[in-house]
Amino acid sequence: MASKMKKILAGAASLAALQSAAAAPVAAEAAQTDGFEIVQNEETVYDKVANVQGSFRFDQDVLSPSDKVFSLFGTAATGVCAAPSFAFANDADTYVDYYLNVGGKLQKSFQISYAELMQDGQDDILKCSCGMSPAIVNVQVTGMPLENIVEMADLEDDINTVVFKGSDGYSVSVSLKKALEKNAMLVYKVGGEGLKPEAGGPVQLWMSGAAASYFTRHVTDIEFIHSDSEADAKTPDEAQRAKVSVLNSFEDATFAKGSQISFEGYADDFDVAISAVEFSLDGGETWTAYETPDASTNKWVYWYFTYDAQQAGTFRLDVRSRTADGKVSPMASSIVFTVE
Repeated sequence: MASKMKKILAGAASLAALQSAAAAPVAAEAAQTDGFEIVQNEETVYDKVANVQGSFRFDQDVLSPSDKVFSLFGTAATGVCAAPSFAFANDADTYVDYYLNVGGKLQKSFQISYAELMQDGQDDILKCSCGMSPAIVNVQVTGMPLENIVEMADLEDDINTVVFKGSDGYSVSVSLKKALEKNAMLVYKVGGEGLKPEAGGPVQLWMSGAAASYFTRHVTDIEFIHSDSEADAKTPDEAQRAKVSVLNSFEDATFAKGSQISFEGYADDFDVAISAVEFSLDGGETWTAYETPDASTNKWVYWYFTYDAQQAGTFRLDVRSRTADGKVSPMASSIVFTVE
């Protein structure tokens, strides 16, 4: 296995909720701060704290609840870009009639049954992030790594591309090197539950760090081929890079002076690592950055920020993320709170 993988990768460089942006009222204007857009309400003046300080931590293994996954992708986003709405099977579907066809430029084509996929299944926590909307989930998935299928196949020496095809005619072509580097997986369980056919089951393609448009539903065929040019990368919309969201909902809550107010949310930028999450309590005039060292691109950065409220007033906490390549969230994610 090691020799075949080394041959394929040799010489290669390694590569929840909707965004809680503050709602823009009718009378509003946008201010630009270091490339970050903040919506300002002309009718509301918020109290300010410069260089806000607090305690910060992050965790990448926080999972999206199954009901939130269905609500987000089934209702709010009407599907993960090219992928289907998520729904979960109520029992362990066996799909005895399902076979994954593996062909292309091979010495011999073959099939993998659903039972065989399950025998070689592995668990992982991966995100699925839409490249055209704020939609994102971080979930536990179970499936067979593409690497295992490569090891089963007798590939011709010039194979450099893998094509995944779904039963609905949708297909994606990916460089084989990139697919292996992104830990491509044929997933048959999401959140511990098997996927129903209407949800794109029984098997979906997942690739860590890739936009959700790669996540082909109901995969029926995998073809290994030679291509004279690498397939065009499906890149996310620039407006969806450095995603960030505050997930708290304080409603009409009022906090007493001296209270410790806890905020939480996520940040993500597909295959670019989040390097810091930054906070402002003065409309973006000053920002306090908290680094996220060694954050993986496979999962979202789920952050926690606690503020010690020593000043009375009505405040708006603005949050943005910054990536390893210097990208700053293009749109504010904000929450308003009152201290008395």
